[in-house]
Amino acid sequence: MNSISKKIILLIDKDLKASQQTAKILANDDWLLIVAKDSDTALKAVRQQNIDLILCAATAAKYQDYNLLIKLKENSQTEIVPLIILDRDLDLSVWRKVMSLGADDYLSKANIPEIRTAIAAQLQKQAAHRKRLEQQTQQLQDYIATTLPHELRAPLTSIIASSEFLITGEIETLDREIIHEMLECIRLSADRLNESIEKFLLYSQLQQASKDPQKIQNFRNSETTSLAELIANRAKKQVRKANRQADLQLQLEDVPVQMGTNNLGKMLEELIDNACKFSLPGTPISVKTTQEKDRLVIAIEDRGRGMTAQQINSIGPYIQFERQTHEQQGIGLGLAIAKRLAELHQGELSIESIPKRSTTAKIYLPKASKYSMLGLIS
Repeated sequence: MNSISKKIILLIDKDLKASQQTAKILANDDWLLIVAKDSDTALKAVRQQNIDLILCAATAAKYQDYNLLIKLKENSQTEIVPLIILDRDLDLSVWRKVMSLGADDYLSKANIPEIRTAIAAQLQKQAAHRKRLEQQTQQLQDYIATTLPHELRAPLTSIIASSEFLITGEIETLDREIIHEMLECIRLSADRLNESIEKFLLYSQLQQASKDPQKIQNFRNSETTSLAELIANRAKKQVRKANRQADLQLQLEDVPVQMGTNNLGKMLEELIDNACKFSLPGTPISVKTTQEKDRLVIAIEDRGRGMTAQQINSIGPYIQFERQTHEQQGIGLGLAIAKRLAELHQGELSIESIPKRSTTAKIYLPKASKYSMLGLIS
């Protein structure tokens, strides 16, 4: 195999002689090993090479209170590169520490067959991860090139056409009902465009907030106390927009949760809107809450077309499913926004679905701290 196509493995060990011997033993037609004796040499190698995997001796990892491991995981070039720690004598406390700092494995230096197996497994996992990222990038590029322009142009076209008709036409000769229809068309199109822009801005803000510890803490310090009232109001608002008031079923408990009213309301609107969009009128849309130890679960279920396991695993920003076969509006950010909001509040969003039968979106949120303590005391 040409050296250009080999996987590059960086071996970091203060014992240069031992590391060179290990490199010779591990090297094969698929792997090219380069050796670094300290953190400075290792970080220089990282800047100069596209490293595929890092082997680090425990002595080098532990030096200066694991400073090298911290730097490797903070470096954008190596933060997702597989990292295996090699130790002469395995130590449980060291294992716990290196794994908490982002290591992928902790192995005996002497067990060469096990090291080989671990390297192969980590490289295979990394290759699968890169392939998924490439597919998602391609999906995003395709979406930006086709769907996004349509979602912005369609309402604009409607606004321009309707307004031009009113401006250039003999408006005094038009029936009041026709004028009202034109104005209503403009308003609905403006609302659709505004909703797309607001979702885009909100998702961008959430992405930025996820990198700011202070903003994350601010999110987690907020609470919703009148939960049942909030859910009922937002659910009724969404089904009313879809003209499906008769389909709504509510089963709610009033348990305070560790999430602000505005953010929780946004999550509910996105998920209930999806339930309305992807199920037929006359089928039930159920919203109910249950308690699970120190968490509250909000389950939103519809009896619509459902999702496959592959679609659930592919949920992300700007992703829409079966758009070619099912007409749908939107820019594909609803589930991504709901998922990010849940994560920022130490919660979780899960999707359970049976294709062509039903979909249940479950929001898991921490109960408000005071309520959790009362539950523990009682």
